[in-house]
Amino acid sequence: MTNGPTQTQFRFQSRWVTQVGALVMFFFLSSAAFGQEVENDLLALKLEDLLNLEVVSATRGKAALREAPVPISVVLHKEIETSELWDLPTLLARLPEVDVLHISRSQPEVSLAGKGIVFNRRVLVLTDGRTEYNDVFGTTFWQALAVLNPEIKQVEVVRGPASSVFGANAFGGVINIITREPGSSEKQVQLSGGTANQREGAFVWDGTLQRHGLRISAGYNAADRLGDPVFFEGFNRFSTHNNVDESSDRLGITRWSVAWQMSPNPDWKLSAQWRQANGFLALLAQPGLPRAPWAIEQSGQLFKAQNQGWVPGSLSWTLYRNEFQYGTDLLPAAVQLEAFRPDLRNPDDRDGLYFFPSLVRPGHFEGVAKTWDSTLQWEGSPERSWSWVMGLEYRSIDHQGDFLPTSEPQALRGESLVANAHKSILSGFANVQGRSTEHKWLWNLGLRYDHDDQTESDWSYNASLQWTPQTDHRLQIIHRRAFRAPSIFELHAQLFLQVPHQNHAVRYEGNPQLENETISATDLIYDWWHGNQQWKIEVFREDYDKLIGNPDSGILDEIEFDPTTEQFTTTTTFQNLASAHMWGSQLTWRYKPNDACGLNSSLRYARPEQLNTLSGELFLTPRWKFNTAFTYQSPGRYECYLEALWIDRTRDSELEEESLSAAFSRENLGESTLLNASLMWVLQKQWRLRVQVWNLLDEDQPDYFEYDAVLSGVGEQRGRIWQAGIQWKM
Repeated sequence: MTNGPTQTQFRFQSRWVTQVGALVMFFFLSSAAFGQEVENDLLALKLEDLLNLEVVSATRGKAALREAPVPISVVLHKEIETSELWDLPTLLARLPEVDVLHISRSQPEVSLAGKGIVFNRRVLVLTDGRTEYNDVFGTTFWQALAVLNPEIKQVEVVRGPASSVFGANAFGGVINIITREPGSSEKQVQLSGGTANQREGAFVWDGTLQRHGLRISAGYNAADRLGDPVFFEGFNRFSTHNNVDESSDRLGITRWSVAWQMSPNPDWKLSAQWRQANGFLALLAQPGLPRAPWAIEQSGQLFKAQNQGWVPGSLSWTLYRNEFQYGTDLLPAAVQLEAFRPDLRNPDDRDGLYFFPSLVRPGHFEGVAKTWDSTLQWEGSPERSWSWVMGLEYRSIDHQGDFLPTSEPQALRGESLVANAHKSILSGFANVQGRSTEHKWLWNLGLRYDHDDQTESDWSYNASLQWTPQTDHRLQIIHRRAFRAPSIFELHAQLFLQVPHQNHAVRYEGNPQLENETISATDLIYDWWHGNQQWKIEVFREDYDKLIGNPDSGILDEIEFDPTTEQFTTTTTFQNLASAHMWGSQLTWRYKPNDACGLNSSLRYARPEQLNTLSGELFLTPRWKFNTAFTYQSPGRYECYLEALWIDRTRDSELEEESLSAAFSRENLGESTLLNASLMWVLQKQWRLRVQVWNLLDEDQPDYFEYDAVLSGVGEQRGRIWQAGIQWKM
């Protein structure tokens, strides 16, 4: 793969006090010049309207937020639009249950309920109900999503297991990105830029023609690496960045989509989507260890037919196809590592340069994963006292890959990062909800069975009981079981690595005998709302079993020794290694004193036990997380959003291990405080100006940090990030 030229990285050099002062002055001086109404966002909604918001991620059918049988949060379109220069993971970080680690410019990792981890495989991400979870590598590549922020209607976040609704991989929770239906007649162009040479552009055309709605969107996002080189003292003299070639830390991605919808008669609704993203990303990165960049292309097609007059309910059929193509060298060659001098302060320092893995046989990996998914769903509510959603789903995944050795003219079929493999899953699901005659009691039962031809078949359930003694009080208890099926990479990985000048090679193999990870969770929720305030208290406990990791030092009975070269070869593979549990609580307060402003505050506590006994995995769980957000809007003039987040560190006691492994003896993740701001002015009827700043108070914020007994320290450090953009709504 050919790396592009290194792009110029720029910074704003002014002191933050001067910058904030200028923003405040401009904010007040320009407040009299504007003239267009500003829509309400989530904080500006009346509490009654908020509780009656329609969600679909709780049962797969439409339900009011107050009747959802699972803990669920919603981020609305206007809230996204107010701060839409930030990427979606950064926007979601304002929710108390969401943890975000920025491992690289291309790889934000989003976790739920304190299970922060690199290569997160335990959250299911959806777009309009179709999976964005990559079944081959078992993670979500957020920057490869072919969805622009202006297209999003709302994002629904289910806290905790949800396999009874969405099947395998809805282990730690679900993030469902729901786009707006085409036909809104909205047309806009947006351009923005910022720190680290960020450049973004977006175009959305949305219109109607008789009974047809059509939306066309396209966008481009590029940036240099956001962080600064940080050279922690110790054995590792690499910086915290991932790649030998600095240009490999760039982000460059192009996205486009077409969405269509029509209703030939009042009973039928037909819709289709085509989404595509392609570009140059730094994927599967890990701080302190060099990686080669990836070229990716992802396309998805969706067709849905819905009959709303099918008595007694509605019947829908959805067909979805996704294709993910990749190409990467994965690791730098040994000669690159030996010649690399990362620390310009010590150009002759070679400490540690020989002790990073490279491919035994250098070359280029290529592969394509094709996914087909078909779902038939029946939704009905013959009486107001009860309703149901039930259906069947079939899903197939096929991976084909090649390896192109540097020293050989022909590709080796089936020898990519993952062996050629195929898997299929057949599922049946049902969700039933009933109400008492006085509507004081609401019960829900969901059940799903998944038959997987690669791993064991499994089942999941959700049981919920809700009591509303008065119109402004609600008590709910929920018990759930879910599971995660091993990814194709965990089942069929095939890598052979060497550690230069250490006489050591590692054979990295998949394990077809892996069992499903399982989770069971219990939640107790109390809601109280009155007038302009809402309080919510949640207490939860989660139990995990058969968690998948890989032994630090390999499988001891498979060590090979070559007396001629004096080289050791160890084999490591994924295994079901540990059980653990976590309990925690969450307090949320919403306050709406008037129509112009709103306040939203939350506090989360999480305490895992035995979670980091899982070899080869590092879970970063802040003991406490506090965030508060304030919004103020002057209709037709301006709107401001200010949020403060305090994220506690992961406790040392949770990371104690007997092993002194060079790779996995972590100690802590430092605490952090963030102050983020977003200002939007309506310049004229069709023009809006936005200025946003992330991490207003600190120029050197460790965004992700691990301590290692041998490497001493690795991480990602990012300072203050400015962004500014202009939007034209036609």
